[in-house]
Amino acid sequence: PWTALQPGDVSHVYSELAMKITNQVTSSTPFLPKGVSLNVNFPKLSADCSKAEDFKYVFTTVYHLARTIKCTGSFNGSLKSVKTPAEVDVIASGACLVSISAMNSYKLDADPATQIAVSNKLKPILTCADVKDSIVYSIFPLDTVLDRRHDLEDGVAETVEGIADTL
Repeated sequence: PWTALQPGDVSHVYSELAMKITNQVTSSTPFLPKGVSLNVNFPKLSADCSKAEDFKYVFTTVYHLARTIKCTGSFNGSLKSVKTPAEVDVIASGACLVSISAMNSYKLDADPATQIAVSNKLKPILTCADVKDSIVYSIFPLDTVLDRRHDLEDGVAETVEGIADTL
């Protein structure tokens, strides 16, 4: 009978990923801004993504309309700045990326100031990913939140329920 999580089991890997997020959120108070929850999406395990150490965490938005934050890092020797990807793009990339979005009580993206506060809280575990056309072109450490603005694109992401369902 099943009595404990075993290393390599899907549930074990996902619980390790969830605990890293939980530990970062609970590392200081307040845990999250009032009225905000996290929507977290884990990709399927694969040969390349089989253990918790294989995964990177990316701050995302639930919908394309709310892409307000930029992150920057080194890519092929040059500095590059990219907008926060929508979680559907991260999921579709097929990469070992965990998407984390800050949403309000209506399951919509949190306002820009709140997104910045949440991304700063999660900054120690975040990676900046350049996800375009469902392909991850580059991954680099989150360096600085540079800019905030609304990007008026069309698009709606289908989402998987967040971290509470995983725990």
